[in-house]
Amino acid sequence: MELKAIDVHVHPWDEVSLASMGGGRKEIMAKYFGRDIKPVSMAELADQYRSRKMMAVLLASDDSTSSGLPPVPNDHVARAVKDHPDVFLGFAGVDPWKGKLAIDEAKRAKEGLGLVGLKFNPGRQFFFANDAPVPDGLDWEQLTDLLRPLCSSPALAGFSLGCYNPEKDREEHNGHRIVEMFRAALSP
Repeated sequence: MELKAIDVHVHPWDEVSLASMGGGRKEIMAKYFGRDIKPVSMAELADQYRSRKMMAVLLASDDSTSSGLPPVPNDHVARAVKDHPDVFLGFAGVDPWKGKLAIDEAKRAKEGLGLVGLKFNPGRQFFFANDAPVPDGLDWEQLTDLLRPLCSSPALAGFSLGCYNPEKDREEHNGHRIVEMFRAALSP
């Protein structure tokens, strides 16, 4: 296949992945995107990317300590990559508040599952994007050495079409620090 593009931020919407969207998330996303959220199997998703001559980076996610919701399992994303290696790459989702378990899962994701990156979501996992996420664990340099590249998502918490909304980021886990870093860097 002649590759035209790589979509670097794909959250699967199959039955397994949608099961992690409790707590009203599915309804919020439906309202945000203006349509019902319906399952798309991994095979169907692979065919969509194949037909467009594209690859997709599938993202697992885990914010279970802050949300109480089940994660999108790394094993699930790894299975999709194994089944469709011509179109999928996979990033592991790790909850940084799980401490040593998070470190062990990041290592397992790379060494055992063959996932090639690591995905965090500071807004949903409640840490600051410029802080080390695992107390008494790996620092950013160690994490990026373990799994490169590292993806940190602002998600929908505080950002909409690139605009920062402090009302949706009251804990300032996402945009505030990023906006302040840009402000400081661009100030005379």
